[in-house]
Amino acid sequence: MKLGVFFLAAVIATPAAAVTYDPHADFSTAANPNGAYSYGYETSLGGALTLFTNGGAANGQSQTWTSPAVDQYLGVYNPATSILQHPGQSGQYSILRITLGAGSTYTINGGYGNGDNASTDVHVLANGASLFSGAINGGGSSSNFSLKQYFAAGTTIDFAVGNGGNGYNNDSTLLSASVASVPEPASWAMMLGGFGLIGAATRRRVRAVATYA
Repeated sequence: MKLGVFFLAAVIATPAAAVTYDPHADFSTAANPNGAYSYGYETSLGGALTLFTNGGAANGQSQTWTSPAVDQYLGVYNPATSILQHPGQSGQYSILRITLGAGSTYTINGGYGNGDNASTDVHVLANGASLFSGAINGGGSSSNFSLKQYFAAGTTIDFAVGNGGNGYNNDSTLLSASVASVPEPASWAMMLGGFGLIGAATRRRVRAVATYA
């Protein structure tokens, strides 16, 4: 009975499995939102998200989310190796959103790159607040980010691309990113404490068996 209690304590102390969000690998045109992911646009950075309405082939790409009635190029695309985002002609920001399922410390790693001859402003936001801002200016331009922070369950992480304030022609911008939870040190301490209790119980059982042998 006591050993069962110790095993239960160890199970409770075990931290939740790490979760990784991969926008490229997880991309789907089945629904919007789709699980943790939403695809849309904002007319102002950090403003209200309007979801794209068309999921499927567009502009030579087989996996896309767009709203052709709003703008023919504005959208989130999923070509072979990374996400591609394109802003809108009226200043709309292309948004790829991840809604976090659990409270945890998360790493947000990746970067933006030129997908055409882009001159865009690029951003990472949490609940509409800026975590990172950068710019892409053609050629081999890139803008990388490496972030680590605690976020509550339900926090929205937005990857946003704007037109750079100079028009939106040739503004295809590439995104490679991952968002991954990190077990809290306290959780690891609890887990190790649980294993310590199991070890102590096992040693007591061994001594008891030796005494009665």
